[in-house]
Amino acid sequence: GAGGWDEKFVWNLGWLEAFKGVQGISPFVLPVVYGFCKFAGFTVDGVDVSMGLIARRSRLRAGMRFCRRGVDPEGNVANFVETEQVVRAGGAVSSYVTVRGSIPLHWGHEDSSGDWTQIKPGLVLEKEDTTWQQLRDHNLYPLSMHFESLKRCYGRVLVLNLVEKRGPEEAIGSAFRSVFDQYCEVAGGGEQQYFEFEFHRHVGGMSASGWDCGQVELLNAFGDKGGGMSEAARCGVFLSGTGSNAEGAPTVVSEQGGVIRVNCIDCLDRTNLAQSVLARWMLGVQLEAVGAVTPSERDAISHGNVNCFSLLQEGHKGIWADHGDAVSMQYAGSQALRSDLARTGKRTLHGVLADGVCSVQRYLQKNLFDSSLQDMTDMITCIAPP
Repeated sequence: GAGGWDEKFVWNLGWLEAFKGVQGISPFVLPVVYGFCKFAGFTVDGVDVSMGLIARRSRLRAGMRFCRRGVDPEGNVANFVETEQVVRAGGAVSSYVTVRGSIPLHWGHEDSSGDWTQIKPGLVLEKEDTTWQQLRDHNLYPLSMHFESLKRCYGRVLVLNLVEKRGPEEAIGSAFRSVFDQYCEVAGGGEQQYFEFEFHRHVGGMSASGWDCGQVELLNAFGDKGGGMSEAARCGVFLSGTGSNAEGAPTVVSEQGGVIRVNCIDCLDRTNLAQSVLARWMLGVQLEAVGAVTPSERDAISHGNVNCFSLLQEGHKGIWADHGDAVSMQYAGSQALRSDLARTGKRTLHGVLADGVCSVQRYLQKNLFDSSLQDMTDMITCIAPP
């Protein structure tokens, strides 16, 4: 786009159209980005390190949780957020990008308008009364458009699906896998990979050991023993060195060649916890890339060894927890659930009570405010309601 913008992240793009071609006015044309940004400084083996997150929310299919789900005909999904983890040390900069977004199928909720007894409306797949083949055909084009767009932006795509394999989420999760497999067959998507992790089955209860085991299971599910995480490592991270080229710009040493796309149903609570674990694994890689840690220290950080730079790891968890709260507030009207797990690594009584408050906030948001907030979002983004 104009000025080098990625226009899907420019929330006021429609309001700027009249000014984009006017000579001499570009310094006054300000793109507005909606998301999250936070950085913190640490000392690692005597090296000053700056670490933080920059998150950008897409304006396409933007809106509130119960008003915007799934995919539109052009392949844009609800709650699409790109998060970049940045590490800087001694003039070298490394970044690692991950994305989240709603399951790219046509799906939504049972109509519960006016029914306050519906705390969480049931999930509904469009055309679910048809055959599986008709269902796949109905969703193949928008899903293909979505993944082709991701490939153009980020390279190869590794999908991590966190939905449950039983209960109300089962049908949508199964449909996602089926349509994705068909997409790979039709489009020759051999470079794309699909991973599943039932979060609630692996991470349950109040004990810290449950979450510790859950993190190990997640890395194993994603191939820490030689599969997915090695594939994630093959995607690499962006790294710019301390030197500069002929134009004075920093020298690019390496670029990230792929992205991990994480989703659950809401792409909020479970998604943020999973992303934070994967990002911690990549944090070790980034710190080694900028010359701040040794290979053994990299491995200790990647696997959450609390005896290795504990302040850095606590800071990393805190920033990711703040990121999860911000993204959740934007889409669901409350902070993220299980925030205590993200911050401390264990469930606490305070965290359970806080989750109860957040659930009430989300219930009130759905019934009282979502409709008007969706209207305002459509007006800001200049997108007519469906």
